[in-house]
Amino acid sequence: MSYKPRSLFRMLEDIGRHELLLPHIQRPFVWDDEQMIRLFDSLMRNYPIQTLLFWRTKEAIKARHFMQAIDRDADLSALYDAGKSVAEVEKTFVLDGQQRLQTLYALFRGAILDPQGRALEAHVDITQGGDVIDGTDLLYRLEFSHESVAVLPRYRIRNLMECDAQKDAASIAYDLNDALAGILNEDAEARRKRERQVHTNISQLRALLREEQHFWVEELDGVANKYEYRKILDIFVRVNSGSTKLTASDLMFAALKEGWEDIEENTEQTVDMLTFAARAAIG
Repeated sequence: MSYKPRSLFRMLEDIGRHELLLPHIQRPFVWDDEQMIRLFDSLMRNYPIQTLLFWRTKEAIKARHFMQAIDRDADLSALYDAGKSVAEVEKTFVLDGQQRLQTLYALFRGAILDPQGRALEAHVDITQGGDVIDGTDLLYRLEFSHESVAVLPRYRIRNLMECDAQKDAASIAYDLNDALAGILNEDAEARRKRERQVHTNISQLRALLREEQHFWVEELDGVANKYEYRKILDIFVRVNSGSTKLTASDLMFAALKEGWEDIEENTEQTVDMLTFAARAAIG
């Protein structure tokens, strides 16, 4: 085992190309908007967010794609990749970090879906960061909007992988500050403060995406070493009993999946069956 830095850009590209996958023992995406906002705020403050745990293997394990846009009612069975799931095909699974990586994919490259199925993209007020936002303990607060063109002072985070991908932080900040100068009524001191904050924020956003100092990955190499599925399952349960805790039913579900290949496609029936059995035992 070894810890290695990895850029967020590379991981998002791997997710988009379906080279970084989720094993069938992983539960669905469960974070709410507030948890996503807090992850972003932590990263913008340079707070540590723990390591990510990956597993490289050639075993026959059902492989699931990340969502291109977060859909909390998604049919997980539609995300499975039959070609990647077979034996002798090398793949890399995320054992710990699904919620963080899915969130970051949605913020920097994807979206979240509202109840009507509209894609909502992440925007941030690029002038924030100097003071705590009223009524919160946050310095930065995301907004999710169906508008693909941000209205200043909001900045569309996906721009960093699209129209601003080839620009350095100074150029992006200069263009934003120039545009903001035309719409804000500021004195000289307020303008200088705002310009510094915009430059700081864009520099941090671009560094989070491109530099290799913010995200650390521990990879269990099951191709070169003996990390077989049963051992990985034990590691998975122990790891996920720690930080963002799985419920007892989540852990039981992970164990059940080892012995029942088609359980994902029968989730609803399984839940109904277990609920009926529990009520019968109580009553």
